[in-house]
Amino acid sequence: MADLLRVQDLWRSYGGFPAVRGASLRVAAGEVVAVIGPNGAGKTTLFNLITGVLLPDRGRVWFAGADVTRWPAHRRCRAGVGRTFQIANVFPRLSVFDNVHAACLAHARKGFELLRAARRFAVDEARRILQLTGLEAYADRLAGTLSHGDQRILEIALALASRPRLLVLDEPTAGMSPEETISTLQLIARLNREHGLSVLFCEHDMEVVFSTAHRVVVMHQGRTIAEGTPGEVRSNPEVQRAYLGGEEAEAAEARTRTERSGGPVMLDVEGVHAYYGLSHVLFDVSLQVQEGEAVFLLGRNGAGKSTTLKSVVGLVPPRRGSVRYRGHDLTGLSPHQVARLGVGYVPDDRRIFPDLTVLENLEVAARGTGYWTLERVFELFPVLREKRHHRGSHLSGGEQKMLAIARALVGNPDLLLLDEPMEGLAPRLVRVLEERIQQLKAQGLTVLLAEQNVASALRLADRGYVIDDGRIRFEGSVQELRENHEVRRRYLMV
Repeated sequence: MADLLRVQDLWRSYGGFPAVRGASLRVAAGEVVAVIGPNGAGKTTLFNLITGVLLPDRGRVWFAGADVTRWPAHRRCRAGVGRTFQIANVFPRLSVFDNVHAACLAHARKGFELLRAARRFAVDEARRILQLTGLEAYADRLAGTLSHGDQRILEIALALASRPRLLVLDEPTAGMSPEETISTLQLIARLNREHGLSVLFCEHDMEVVFSTAHRVVVMHQGRTIAEGTPGEVRSNPEVQRAYLGGEEAEAAEARTRTERSGGPVMLDVEGVHAYYGLSHVLFDVSLQVQEGEAVFLLGRNGAGKSTTLKSVVGLVPPRRGSVRYRGHDLTGLSPHQVARLGVGYVPDDRRIFPDLTVLENLEVAARGTGYWTLERVFELFPVLREKRHHRGSHLSGGEQKMLAIARALVGNPDLLLLDEPMEGLAPRLVRVLEERIQQLKAQGLTVLLAEQNVASALRLADRGYVIDDGRIRFEGSVQELRENHEVRRRYLMV
């Protein structure tokens, strides 16, 4: 089959950080291709480069034989590239029919007609798309009243209004119930099988990927590292290293741990349900962290790790369940109130102040007269002392991670929540950061570590949890997880 889409050696940087570095892929006419990879691998940035939302620093994109590398998004859409996004993007105050009809009118360039009402155009086309996507029963309902799953289907309907030859779907089943996921997969398969539509999608749910895609492309740290049939990708050692952090590293680090005697419970998360809008992302999540221990929270991209931490610090307040810290009920507290109680939080995207120097970043966060002074933080991270007068935006990715951790420390927390601290770092920097976290443990700091890098997390933690699809699937010691091959295969590997 001839290639409908061909991407060659794409690069794109943000503020000097290369999010996509030499990515390449192809989609043949009539093919369904999935893009997978750990969190921060560059999947969404790649999709933005393919659809024209972003332009590459270098590299080429061909669609239907034409070089579209510098084309804007609207021109690529008219050429036959349809797109959906991670978050449903519909008009909530318009009816379902009016949403689709408006998209049909835009494609037909009939948004304005001097002598005739626009509603007379493309009516049959809009109804056909509603019937195709199974939304005809909801035609008169306001889009904002649909369930999350139906809103995602509506977004596919809007993309179909442009009559695409290639449909690009960014995590099409994210936040869906199992029933909604099945319906969406059936729709994608039907569009491909009966209408010859080519599909390129990224997804964190491996069951979705391997039950739907003809071929799978794997990204890691901005590069495409493998591609092939689902079976070939499952057995690829480099893919497993990207997801697990390296079996050989894990074997080299295997050691007998002394289980902690079990201090008082510092953090108690019980039966938490959390949502992003209509999307139900955490289901009855419960976990505990005892004083003085390091606890891992492992899971693939989109499993619910970050949301769990955000539910603790008040960024995503639970709708049901409770979060208690040293006996204090955190439910309903704002993030700054949680921080004042002694909970430090390092987000996965660092969130440093780019226009402030390293020293200024630390000074604005310093609180109290506890153990973690500026001098002690500089002893822990000597590179920050050397670059204390450099702006945050001038630091490397690894240095920014260190600054984010240091900024949390100068608030003198008793509990430190680390969200994906190893994400996007070279192996050498991973080892450096591991050594620093080990030093924090030696100082008696309690740590809850959310990670995808399994080998790194198991080197650092005492025990922990595995989360998948918003539900806790495993609880136990490091050794128990090492020996539980079924849990590792099902929830942590590809």
